[in-house]
Amino acid sequence: MPQPPSSFASLGNGLLNCAAAASAITAAAAGIVAAACPALDAINQIAPFAFLGALGVLATTLVIWRRRLDRHPASLAAAGFAVLLFQFMLAQEAIAGLLNRWIAPAATADTITVVTLNLWQGGPWEARAVDYLIATDADFVVLQETGFLYRPGLQRLRQAYPFVIESIAAPYAQVALLSRRAPETVNMLAGAAWSLAAAHQPSRRLRWTEATFVAHGTPLRLVGLHARRDGGPAATAAELDAISRFLAERADPSTLIVAGDFNMTSWTHTLHRFGHTARARRATRQIATFPAPARGAGVWPFFAIFAIDHQFYGARWRPVAVRRGPDVGSDHYPVAVTYAPVAAP
Repeated sequence: MPQPPSSFASLGNGLLNCAAAASAITAAAAGIVAAACPALDAINQIAPFAFLGALGVLATTLVIWRRRLDRHPASLAAAGFAVLLFQFMLAQEAIAGLLNRWIAPAATADTITVVTLNLWQGGPWEARAVDYLIATDADFVVLQETGFLYRPGLQRLRQAYPFVIESIAAPYAQVALLSRRAPETVNMLAGAAWSLAAAHQPSRRLRWTEATFVAHGTPLRLVGLHARRDGGPAATAAELDAISRFLAERADPSTLIVAGDFNMTSWTHTLHRFGHTARARRATRQIATFPAPARGAGVWPFFAIFAIDHQFYGARWRPVAVRRGPDVGSDHYPVAVTYAPVAAP
């Protein structure tokens, strides 16, 4: 007959389980507190995995104390409450993602398509990326980590998109906005002023660009950005908060479309706050874009995990199609969104 576990083993298992349950509830609470403390948004960056961890702790609690749950209510309650908190954070995004699948088709042929892609500085595989971008026949392409934009590998792309707006001068652009339409205005001076005054880092390269267009008789204010990753979630949050305030205060936010690599997942308070402050909605819901297979670099993840490439839109535009592009060799998947204009109220 199997021997019952010793009291010492039971005590050890109990202490470990209590510690795990306490960690789960602490992480869940920190994820909520991250609304006021952006550094804690690191937990929300991996919210689905934290949820699975809390679920595992709950299951372990039920197994270890299956006959003595009445004596250890704290561990059970902590693990169960952590599961509920994480589920609450994930449910909002899941519901929004389901609603996005039922987007009404455009009632007009007057639409525009915006594609965003982190080009990962290019490489031998970038011909595939160029093939995809040209094949989508998008009106606008927003690229991040472009490297030297005038290298031979991107010549076909430049021919397809004659109007190029870069976030910095040559030789290397962090963000580039490519358009088939001539821009009405290019707001580089405003971007430089923001970089110096709001970011307080004059030595940093600009990682966003902005231009205005008129598409199908509707004004469009298109912004491409690449949020910083160095410095952690707090630094990323500070940058995105500053940009969202700048965008909302400087001009009419209803004409906005913002596309790029935000380096923040869909579950973070920072990303939700960006949309709220800029008065823009997010078109991209539950679209994992990183890491892509990146075959050109010999990296082979099984599937993308993080949704960090996003598009936001103002009230004068409505998404009618949202889709993730194929693996093009970069470590990010592209995202294409088609918008229809909305009449002014």
